[in-house]
This record gives sequence, C-alpha cells and structure tokens, in this order.
Amino acid sequence: MPFHLKSKKASYWLNMGLDALLLLTSFFVIYYTKRGHVYVEQNFLDYLPLYLGAWFLASLLGRKFKSDKAQNLSDHLKPYIRSILLQIGFLSIFLYALKWFDLSRFIIFGSVGLFFL
Repeated sequence: MPFHLKSKKASYWLNMGLDALLLLTSFFVIYYTKRGHVYVEQNFLDYLPLYLGAWFLASLLGRKFKSDKAQNLSDHLKPYIRSILLQIGFLSIFLYALKWFDLSRFIIFGSVGLFFL
C-alpha cells in the first residue's frame, strides 16, 4: 500500500480517536455541571455505550472526516452539522425505544451540544 494511503488511513483513525475523546470529555463536563460530582451513576454507565455507538454511527453516515476540498466555511461545516443532527436523532430514537425516560435530558443533549461547539 502506498505511503499516502497509509497516512490518510492513520489520520482518519487519529481524528476519530480525538473526536471520541472530545465526546467523552463533553459528557463528563456536563455530567459534573448537572450532578456536581464525577461518580457516574449506573444508569448513565449503561447509557455510555449507546452514546458512543450513536456518535460512531453518525460520524460514519455523516461522513464527518471525508477529505473533500471545502470551498468555504459553509461547505466545511456541512458534514459536522449533518453528523450532529444524526447523532441527536439516533439518541432520541434509541432512548425512546429502550424506554430510558429517567435519564437527564440536560446531560444527554447538553453533552452533544457542548461536543458540537
């Protein structure tokens, strides 16, 4: 495999890893803001794999890290906006389907909002 293809693949996974780190950081910041501590309750520990799964699926389907040459800021932001909207949609559907009504919506959607910023 040519070097430039290996470096693109490595760059893609590095971006995904950093994105996942930012996602988890935003979750813990919002969790701390709401609860006042970082000892995550069991129901939120059960929720975290769903949170990460929705992010991963939205990032792939939204083509967040596709390497297109953006002509302007609007073109550059489109994949990120598409990805965050998909993530919110997936989380809403999954939480409703699993009947997890007792989870704090502020923590769930606040962390997604902070992540987007």
